[in-house]
Amino acid sequence: MKKQVTKIVLLMLSVLCFIGISMTALAEHLYTEAEASDAIEAICEQFSTQGGVAFRQEAYMDGDDTFLVWFRWPTGFSGKYEADLNTGEIYSTGPYWGREVTNDLPLETKYEGNIKDFIDISDYEPAAEPETKPQVQETSQEPVTEAPAQETSGNVPTDKTKDTGSDKQMSQTTFPGLAAKSAEELAALPNQVSGGTWPTKSKIQGVECNTDTMNTVYFSYAKYLAAYSLSGELQDSREMEGYACDMDYYDGHLLITQRRKNSLFEILVFDADDLSQYRSIQLPDVNSLLSEDKMKCSSDKVKACIDGITIAPKFGTQDELKVYVSYGVWDDASETLACLRENQIILEYDLDDVLNAKVSELSAERRLQVNLGTIKFGIQSLEYDRDTRNIWCAVRKMGQYSLFCLDKASDGTMLDLVWNGENEGWDCDAAGDGMCSFGNSIFYLLIPDYQEEQTSGTAKKAKLQ
Repeated sequence: MKKQVTKIVLLMLSVLCFIGISMTALAEHLYTEAEASDAIEAICEQFSTQGGVAFRQEAYMDGDDTFLVWFRWPTGFSGKYEADLNTGEIYSTGPYWGREVTNDLPLETKYEGNIKDFIDISDYEPAAEPETKPQVQETSQEPVTEAPAQETSGNVPTDKTKDTGSDKQMSQTTFPGLAAKSAEELAALPNQVSGGTWPTKSKIQGVECNTDTMNTVYFSYAKYLAAYSLSGELQDSREMEGYACDMDYYDGHLLITQRRKNSLFEILVFDADDLSQYRSIQLPDVNSLLSEDKMKCSSDKVKACIDGITIAPKFGTQDELKVYVSYGVWDDASETLACLRENQIILEYDLDDVLNAKVSELSAERRLQVNLGTIKFGIQSLEYDRDTRNIWCAVRKMGQYSLFCLDKASDGTMLDLVWNGENEGWDCDAAGDGMCSFGNSIFYLLIPDYQEEQTSGTAKKAKLQ
């Protein structure tokens, strides 16, 4: 009996020893982020030898086992590489949005090879045990971009061009109404939604979606507000008293900026279900924002106009929700109507005050500014990014860029930009007419069609990187 027990014990110890050795071997054969990064770099170097140059934009862990790297190609398109740190397999997917909305181009996924095909893994430190691998929190990811003239060899590059304040301590408070939508919800979104046809004087300038029900898309036609189903059927509409501009949706509310005559600007709050208006908040008179010492203007013919609006966590702290409204400021004496370089104004309001205050006029909590270079008519559209928690800022392009990204970590009155590699902005003209974020880099961009007697708009699905 004792011999039998001894045999069983020895057998169990052997099994446990084998399991331990196997687990150790498995842990040592997991690939590291550095190995995956260098392997992907090697793939892109092969592309470069064929006459192209790939600019690395962003690298991060996507889940527990996948290392993901975005690159931008000379064509303006972007592609992503995904490396499985357990198997070593690398796949590429593209093309995504580049210089234009490329929704008509089908995405292609290609197997590139295994990590060990491109590097000698004996040159690297073994991977850490699975339970000790660093975890990346989705809500705190920062865009990681390539520094100018910086060689990359296994290290994630960081942007040395601009201090975006990413090392500041910020709240990790989550806001369910601003969370990224699920993969199932994103897959159900049609590639485009028609916004119908409206009278020619109705310039279209805003698009938004009911991100709670995911079944209604709203279009702002300046003189009309219209709600359409995802199949393009008109659900409701109403005529606007002024000139409706950008808009944003939150928790059953639709917020729209509107301009009236005599420089009267306001935020209108609608019930998203039936488009009934139940609140109007008057904004400050433009002249109060245009003091010569702050605007640095050599001309006395300065004009400003309200346009963009978005709901987002507070710049700098990220601990409470705010409403951000943009003013475009330009020199009316100039034939180009170019905006004053350093003086695009963004006013910050408390969301609860906008939705529930009994008064008809609110004072901004902060006046912020941003330098966007030479643009026309100022900021046209603001949109909160559900992935990075930064804010996209779309303009009418006069220079090189039409889309900028405002850094959520900005804690001063002059906002910082998140750079696109070595560039301070992106080229995406469609964003200036309106954009709506769903998360996972999926957006609806507003594509207008102006005819002699009518205007129509289409919300087009695009992936922005």
